[in-house]
Amino acid sequence: MKKLPFCGVCTALVTPFHPSGEVDFPSLNKLLSWQKEGGVKAVVLLGTTGESCTLSLSEKRKIFLAGRRAFDGFLMMGCGSNDTKTALSLAQKAKEWGADGVLAVTPYYNKCTQKGAIAYYGAIAEVGLPVLAYNVPGRTGFDLAPETAHRLVKDGVIFGVKEACGDVKRGLLHGANGVPYYSGDDLLNLPFYSAGAEGCVSVISNLLPRLSVEIWNTFFSCPTKAMQQEKEIRPLLLSLGAEVNPILIKYALSCRGLCGETVRAPLTVGEAFHKKAVKKQLLCAKILSDAKTKT
Repeated sequence: MKKLPFCGVCTALVTPFHPSGEVDFPSLNKLLSWQKEGGVKAVVLLGTTGESCTLSLSEKRKIFLAGRRAFDGFLMMGCGSNDTKTALSLAQKAKEWGADGVLAVTPYYNKCTQKGAIAYYGAIAEVGLPVLAYNVPGRTGFDLAPETAHRLVKDGVIFGVKEACGDVKRGLLHGANGVPYYSGDDLLNLPFYSAGAEGCVSVISNLLPRLSVEIWNTFFSCPTKAMQQEKEIRPLLLSLGAEVNPILIKYALSCRGLCGETVRAPLTVGEAFHKKAVKKQLLCAKILSDAKTKT
């Protein structure tokens, strides 16, 4: 098997917006610097967490080029679509803009067959960038079968799968089939690490890059310590899941002064009682102090 483009923590970065809804490039640079300082070696821009479906092509270009200037690690761009032609076009743009790879969610809404998914990833791979498939049936209505993932890896079409089906057994199946995979759900990172995952594509690492990297590294030398570290932030992870991503992670980032909480419609900012719960957990986990708390 070829060497993987990355192992460990990859951050699915948010796209920060000004209250007006325009892209906040100073905050984008701040977030990318935060990732570098935290030891994160891989980042995805313009994925689901980055609200890519609300961004124009011009905005995507500006965001990615800004990201390429600010981050010198393995930088991927989200390029998935329910239309293969669109996904292919985005992958071509990713290559043109200097991406190191692409994260391609499975086709959604149209609910193609496994055969259709094979053709879809095959088209994207023709661009010549490493392709990480993203399986998240809860959002797409389509589940990339383990056998399909195995075929795509065996044929050199994808280098692995970001797995967010919610079942750790899927990781075991991928491992048995020789399919490199990454946890796509922060609440399941440690179970997936135990099952042989190559790392994670994380949302919480937007806020806690250094801790996320430390948990990954520590897991292999002292798993009990890693479990304790994860246990301390688990209530925070649960509170962040009260609304659809990236609503509450943006609120948490705003509490740390890293970016604003603005999201684009049809998303809305978090409900007051959910934000209160998130802030409580930020304080409990000592990520915030009362003196630094922002509304």
